Amino acid sequence: MTQPNPLTTGDKRIIVIGTTGSGKTMLAQTIAQRFAITHVELDALYWGPEWTPYPEDEFRASVERSTRGKNWVIDGNHGDIRDIVWPRANTLIWLDYSLPVIFWNLSKRTTRRLIFRQELWQGNRETWRNQFLWRIISRSLRRAVGTADPKDERGLSIDDEIAEPDQSTAQTLNAHQRRRAVYPQLFELGEAAHLNIIILRSPKEARQWLESEVQRVQIGY
Repeated sequence: MTQPNPLTTGDKRIIVIGTTGSGKTMLAQTIAQRFAITHVELDALYWGPEWTPYPEDEFRASVERSTRGKNWVIDGNHGDIRDIVWPRANTLIWLDYSLPVIFWNLSKRTTRRLIFRQELWQGNRETWRNQFLWRIISRSLRRAVGTADPKDERGLSIDDEIAEPDQSTAQTLNAHQRRRAVYPQLFELGEAAHLNIIILRSPKEARQWLESEVQRVQIGY
């Protein structure tokens, strides 16, 4: 799926996706800084005060406004707004990291947020009760016993775009492997045909890729 590289030939409209803990936001922030473009974090548009999601129409409107410009990088896995973001983007970066790397990153991030009471969006902070990993496990258990409320499902965006209600518990818990199976299929769809798709397998590979792209821009190649 070879496309001209928009990072060196024109406007930069970039999506960063990957399992929670892979470092989507950190990479997106770095890209925004290095290329002097706007950074949009989908979770910041999605979550209101007290961990209450904004109404779906408001969320979609916010995403639509945030992706009107010519140069931006957006991170997140919210499949319900893919119809807005993917057609407007020209580059998609998938952080396809191994599970040990993801769990290590996730444990460091969660510990830092809990210890330092880091504010995330709209005054929200993670606690031991609401921290993201526990919500994922809790949702999976509710699905397994058939007590999941659809109203509570929205917002746990780690695998919403590929989760199916009739999947087994093992499949639900194994979102990382399902992504590896489903994302390549999504990339083959017509909605992704125009995208320059970049798959990065490790943080080291991501750093090397970014430095290479920055150098390309600097020398105009």
